[in-house]
Amino acid sequence: MTNERYWGYCGDDSADGNQFIMFANWNKSSSIRRFDAETGLALGREAGSHPDFREAFRSLYMKCAEVEPPYNVNMEGRCRLALPDDIFQSLKSQIKGGKRTRAEIGEPKPAGSKSILAGVDAIIDHALGVTHIGSAPHHIHKTSCALLSQTPVRFDGYELIRAIFSRIESNWDNSKCRSNAIWRWTAMLDIAEKNESIEKTLEKAIVRNCPEWVNQIPTAAGLQRGYEEKHRNIDLARKVPPDGVEFIELKIGANADTPLRAAFEILVYGMLWAFCVLNAEDLGFASKPASPLAMKRVELKVLAPAECYTGYQLGWLELILNIGLKQFAAEWLSGREMNFVFERFPDSFRWPDASGSELEHALANRVRLYAVGDLK
Repeated sequence: MTNERYWGYCGDDSADGNQFIMFANWNKSSSIRRFDAETGLALGREAGSHPDFREAFRSLYMKCAEVEPPYNVNMEGRCRLALPDDIFQSLKSQIKGGKRTRAEIGEPKPAGSKSILAGVDAIIDHALGVTHIGSAPHHIHKTSCALLSQTPVRFDGYELIRAIFSRIESNWDNSKCRSNAIWRWTAMLDIAEKNESIEKTLEKAIVRNCPEWVNQIPTAAGLQRGYEEKHRNIDLARKVPPDGVEFIELKIGANADTPLRAAFEILVYGMLWAFCVLNAEDLGFASKPASPLAMKRVELKVLAPAECYTGYQLGWLELILNIGLKQFAAEWLSGREMNFVFERFPDSFRWPDASGSELEHALANRVRLYAVGDLK
C-alpha cells in the first residue's frame, strides 16, 4: 500500500456535511482528518479499520467531491488546530467556483514582504499593558521594566505564547527555508578588531575557552523570501545531556538591555524553534537531525551579572512564562518540554578580567536569580 492523501469536500445534509476531509494512507494504516468548511477549525482525527482509506471510509469517501490544497502541508504541524488561512481560502474557492487546477489556485505566497516576526512586538506590548510608554516596541524601554517591576501585570502566559506562535505561522510565506546556516551548531570565533563591545567579547571568549558552548545560532535566516533576518541569533547555547539544550540571551555592561527585553527576545527565539520543529518537513529540515531541532527539552534563559538585574523584580514574569511554556509544550510539542529562567553569574565573576578557567567556573556556577519560593 503506497502512502497517499486525498482531500474531499462533503456538502450534504448529513452529520458529515460542510466539511473538508483529508483522507490518508500512511505506513500501512489509514486515517481521516476533518475541518469545518465555514471556519477551518479542526474537528478531529479518526483511524481507519483498513489500510486503504477507500475501504475504511467508503461511504464518506463516496460522498466527497475532490478538492486540492495549494501544496503538501505538514498535518501534525500547521493543521493541528485549524487549517492555515491560505490553504483554507484555497479550498473554499474550489467549492464556491467549481474545481480549479493547481496553477489557478497558485503556489505559496509571493516573495516575502514582511518579517516572520511582524506583529509579535505588538502582541507582547499589549499583554504587558505598556503601549503608552515610549515608542514601539514599548516593552524594550527601561521605563517599562521599572514600571512592571513595581506593578506586575497578570496575563495568561499560554495565551500570549500561543498568540506569538500563531502570528509566526500566519506570517510565514510557505516557502522552504533557503539558509543552510539556520539552527547551525558551530562556535563562531571571529570578531572584528575594532569591536570593543563587552558583551560580544565575552560571548566570543566563552566559545573560545569552553568547547561545549556554541554561539550566534540563526533562528530566522532564510525563512521568508526577500526578508533575510540574519540578525535573529541566539547568543549562546549548550547541549544538556541526555536530550536537552539551553538557549541563552547574554547581557552585560552598563548599557545592556533590560532583563524584560532579554526575556522576550529569548522567548521569541524559543517560539521560532517550536515553529521550525513543527514545520520541519515543509521547511526542508529533514536533513537536520543533529541540530537543536532534535532536542526534547529546551531551557530558555537570560544570563547577566547581578548588577544588570539591580532595581528590577521580574520573578512574577518567570512564573507566568513557565506556566505558559509548560502548557504550550504539552499541547503542541508532544514529548518535548520548554521552560524559562533568569540566571546570574556568581558574584566573583569579573569581565574582561576573567581567565579561561575562570570563565568555565563562572558558567558552571551560574545562579538562578529567583528561588522557586520567590516567584510571585
